[in-house]
Amino acid sequence: MFEANIDEKWNSRLDDARKVVAAQIVESVKTKWGTAVALEAATGICQTEISRIRHGKFDRFSLERLVRLLRIVDPDVEVELKLKVVPRGDG
Repeated sequence: MFEANIDEKWNSRLDDARKVVAAQIVESVKTKWGTAVALEAATGICQTEISRIRHGKFDRFSLERLVRLLRIVDPDVEVELKLKVVPRGDG
């Protein structure tokens, strides 16, 4: 049960991070490129991928992949993620 709680908490935080990065991708596409069509023509990123992200269907995207896409979409954006390691105390 304890392991399941840790996994749920980790997955929840990972989902939150993916949502933040995905929202920035959508915003950057809108402000820097105008349309997903223009983005695809310039970068080769498929319109379908941007559409999935725009509609919140990014479960198939890892956080790493989303960050890589963001760096392509908007190289001026800086991504800062914080990781805190806390000992479990069962030692």
